[in-house]
Amino acid sequence: MMNLLLIGIPVIWMSFFCYLFWYITSAKHYVFITKKYANVLWKIHKGNQMCKGNKWRAIMHKDGNIIGFKCDCGYAYSQTKPVLSSLPKTIHQNTNSEIYPKIKF
Repeated sequence: MMNLLLIGIPVIWMSFFCYLFWYITSAKHYVFITKKYANVLWKIHKGNQMCKGNKWRAIMHKDGNIIGFKCDCGYAYSQTKPVLSSLPKTIHQNTNSEIYPKIKF
């Protein structure tokens, strides 16, 4: 009985951590896009795939925002990103008042 516990408990914990790692790395959520961006993506699809479709339909999220598009040819695109993705870093830009006094004419 003790042998079974010495083997079974680490196996259960290892399988739990494997599942947790898989979930963190593969779970995704939808990112909202604008109608103009969906149109640009559709035009890129048309040009790259030599698509014969003339129209595209927006794929809507349940709250009414656009998350992708579906082409007449059957191609569907939806914008997703990982659940645990880092936020983009903000870049501090100098304002004009900081730059111009340093320039000597």
